Amino acid sequence: MVTVIDFLTQLGLSVVELLRIFLVNVAFNSVLGFVAFLTGALFVGVSIAVFGYLTLGAVASLFGFGSSASNRPPTAGRPTGESEEH
Repeated sequence: MVTVIDFLTQLGLSVVELLRIFLVNVAFNSVLGFVAFLTGALFVGVSIAVFGYLTLGAVASLFGFGSSASNRPPTAGRPTGESEEH
């Protein structure tokens, strides 16, 4: 029976081997391949960062972290900072 440690070790080794094969055989095979590799990596990296940021903000808001002023509904009438003089 395969243990969790064996599985994670094999998974890590497979990912490293996949990256090595991809970089050597695909990305550095030609200039166009390298540009395509960098463009794809940048596109995926930026999208993961943006959606990760949005997800963390949603989870933080769900558990009540962040500004409490933005969670209150607007009050009726004039804002409190407005003066009576015109």
